[in-house]
Amino acid sequence: MLTSNRVNKILDAFFQGPLHAPFSADRLPHPRVWKDKSSIVFELDLPGQSAENIEVTSERNTIQVRWKPLEKSEGSARFQEIDHVTQGIEFKIPFKVDPERTSIVQKNGILRIQLSKPEQEVPQKLTVKNA
Repeated sequence: MLTSNRVNKILDAFFQGPLHAPFSADRLPHPRVWKDKSSIVFELDLPGQSAENIEVTSERNTIQVRWKPLEKSEGSARFQEIDHVTQGIEFKIPFKVDPERTSIVQKNGILRIQLSKPEQEVPQKLTVKNA
């Protein structure tokens, strides 16, 4: 099983840059991450969250995922999770995100973010001709 620290180490080694979370790491969902030559995919477990409470933004090579704390109800009492502020996590990625080639889906408590490189950054196969 991959832990958050192990995922960070793998991504740091691969991308030669930091992957960091601006909030307390012990309370954040542990991302599952994989990549191919044209995209990278992150999956986060956000049980109980609806798509309306999740915000994903990108700026250059940074992706921020933020969500509102869940409001819970037990009988007539209502309370919120520990924080009263928006929770979130931030990822550094090795390319600028192409919003036209991005897919973000929340289903069954899992947020799946697929980020694709811009067309001009995707490796292209070149043809070798005989002389």
